[in-house]
Amino acid sequence: MLRPTSILTNRMRVLFINSIGRNKWGGGEKWMINAAKGLKAKGYEVEIACFSDSELQTRSAKAGITVVPMSIFTDFSIGGYRALRKHLKTNEVDVIVGCQNKDVRLAGIYKKFSKKNLIVLSRQGVELLHDSFKYKYSFVPYCDGIITNTLSIKSKYDNFGWWKDESYVKVIHNGVEKADEAIEAFDYSALLPDDVSQPIIILSTGRITEQKGFKYLIKGSNDVIKANKRIHIFIAGKGKCESELKALVKQLGLDGNIHFLGFRTDVPALLKGADLFILPSLYEGMPNSVMEAMAYGVPVISTDVNGVRELMINKEHGLIIPSANSEAIKSALNELLTQNSLLALGAEGKKHVQTNFLISKMIDNLESHLLGKMQEREEKLGKRKFLVIQTAFIGDVILATPVIEKLQRFYPDAQIDILVRQGNQGILKHNPHVNQIVILNKENGKYKNMMRLIRQFKAERYDAIINIQRYLTTGLITSFSKAKESIGFDKNPLSFAFSKTIKHVMEAEGSADHEVKRNLSLIEHLTDDSFEMPKMYPSKEEFVKVRQEKKYYCMAPTSVWFTKQYPAQKWVELINELPNDARIIVLGGPGDKEECQRIIDQSTHPDVLNMAGQLSFTESAALMKHASMNFVNDSAPLHLCSAVNAPVRAMFCSTVPAYGYTPLSSDSKVLEINEDLDCRPCGLHGKKACPKGHFKCGEISVSTVLSSL
Repeated sequence: MLRPTSILTNRMRVLFINSIGRNKWGGGEKWMINAAKGLKAKGYEVEIACFSDSELQTRSAKAGITVVPMSIFTDFSIGGYRALRKHLKTNEVDVIVGCQNKDVRLAGIYKKFSKKNLIVLSRQGVELLHDSFKYKYSFVPYCDGIITNTLSIKSKYDNFGWWKDESYVKVIHNGVEKADEAIEAFDYSALLPDDVSQPIIILSTGRITEQKGFKYLIKGSNDVIKANKRIHIFIAGKGKCESELKALVKQLGLDGNIHFLGFRTDVPALLKGADLFILPSLYEGMPNSVMEAMAYGVPVISTDVNGVRELMINKEHGLIIPSANSEAIKSALNELLTQNSLLALGAEGKKHVQTNFLISKMIDNLESHLLGKMQEREEKLGKRKFLVIQTAFIGDVILATPVIEKLQRFYPDAQIDILVRQGNQGILKHNPHVNQIVILNKENGKYKNMMRLIRQFKAERYDAIINIQRYLTTGLITSFSKAKESIGFDKNPLSFAFSKTIKHVMEAEGSADHEVKRNLSLIEHLTDDSFEMPKMYPSKEEFVKVRQEKKYYCMAPTSVWFTKQYPAQKWVELINELPNDARIIVLGGPGDKEECQRIIDQSTHPDVLNMAGQLSFTESAALMKHASMNFVNDSAPLHLCSAVNAPVRAMFCSTVPAYGYTPLSSDSKVLEINEDLDCRPCGLHGKKACPKGHFKCGEISVSTVLSSL
């Protein structure tokens, strides 16, 4: 499931796949690393999947890109499919860009079987498709669009008539970095005979294969070199035709003037030391090598392959000649080397590249295209529908509100419903982001109500059900409600039936995540990893209702669990120590009224109000919001304070902060006993009585509480 593009400017996740051979390296691979680096620099999450121990893996890792080992040998590579499926089950990806046809087919097949809303694109620097039945029906159904680097490829593909949308093939011209003026020019003299004076250095780079046309360069330069022995041609690269070409050079007697440099990583330095660059290729996409040469101010002779006429202007930046034509190379060399225009041509070419073909422009265009594709998908998917489930206690529902807040922030038009237990619906009163509060009645006909809810939720056809609760009942509701995506914690007994599970970690020791962060982890793949505060929405009328005419403190002395309660006598002492000119308001539920009154009756403070059971959840939150301080246990009122950013001091008796239920208000402190007790914590929720009979964890001094103010 994707997220709105307007929110996603720093959250798009892209997986590039390139199954090129382990020892191969070319323009397509260079484009991929440049694209990955550029997108990563903009804050996106980017990975490259390729063969392990390959040249591409080595260079990707060196560039700081995360590498995913993936061996794709054929269109239907079982091992490759398994590797892709395994990776995508544990790593969220929005866009896959395949650089070989088999990469695209495999990703497209996975998309169809998994029913994930992935965007699968093909990046084609050269023509990889032909107008045939085979390509039309084995490629297009698995691909959401093509990125190419030349208008000529787009024109040819569009003429196939396979798609109605002209934007299916997008032209994004390659780009290069600005020339690094600090790089020292390569010293070719070490490779030349000692008697050579004022050599003319001609450079050509690329894989030494039939495609690159080096044999035409060698044959075309034969007469030119023999007429001018100062000319030296250097070929940087390696490949299967190397032995054949070396034999040709020797046969023509050119081995003193044509030099093979092997595979090189210092091409910029080679260019800075060159007088002329030649691309003799039979076919290309947008040739990076020509672009790089122009960026360094080197004039170019290039064959008329795809993209060259979009990149350079004939006779302004160099010469464009027919491919597979030795005589054309000979004529071009003679023309340029007999003129004094090399420097001028190089300078114009450099200016042209800096204006139109810098890598920053390529990355901007790529980013815009990918985000546009995501926006198109978002619009097709339409309005989102989410169901959040939290049927536990009051505090748990409050700590679920960040999930609602974040979903609304990322999906402003979404329908967000929530399922809570009977009695907790008031927590969400006035919440503008909740469409419907659904009640689970656990007291009367629990399973009958559960089946009714399942039928109701099936009819809603939710895009996602986010189950925060970790018990069987909600697991059944989540599993059988037929949402497109079911998400929950691994501790739910039915988590195996969810489409996505998240590990829920809660430790009694150490620095565990806050429960809010744990809850938000359920929707991190739908949003991002940022934090969100709990929130409640008391109305203006409720603030007016609870307004006090004097300074006041709030106290919530009770809890469902005895060992979570700060001892009653301590509450009495605390009330007595607070200023007499302030009001003390004691809060709690209807069942807490008598206990609150007993505490008040033992105190000597002149102004103490018992409001237990008299206020709603939102009214209580409104009252606590403007209190000088709120004193609470590790219980629901603590989270009410967090939801309105009210000041709070929380006494943790039998429970510990490491569980992740601490207050989140800007003015908040947890107070606990200094003594290490081997019996603390005695449980996640506390106990009805101290198991040891001493309740030492409740011996937090009143002076400690007061000194925290």
